[in-house]
Amino acid sequence: MEHKILFGTEAEKLLKYLLGGDGSTFVYQIVRDNPDYNRCGIFPEGNKFIAFDNTSGECNVEEFEFEEDAVKWLKGDYESPEDFKGKTSAC
Repeated sequence: MEHKILFGTEAEKLLKYLLGGDGSTFVYQIVRDNPDYNRCGIFPEGNKFIAFDNTSGECNVEEFEFEEDAVKWLKGDYESPEDFKGKTSAC
């Protein structure tokens, strides 16, 4: 099942909530069995894009140089890191 990808401020607010922080301190908390929180999203931060996938209740976060790479990652539309246009890194 493909999940709707959140973008921008909506995505950033959800990730900060999931990490249990106010933007300065993060303490990861898993929110299971609630479809409102089992989401994925992308938002810009400086010169990179932060993408997160919490669709399974286990929040995975990556940084991308290009937004289109972040979308590929969230959709599972790649076979290896070489399929991305720019650099990536796990957060």
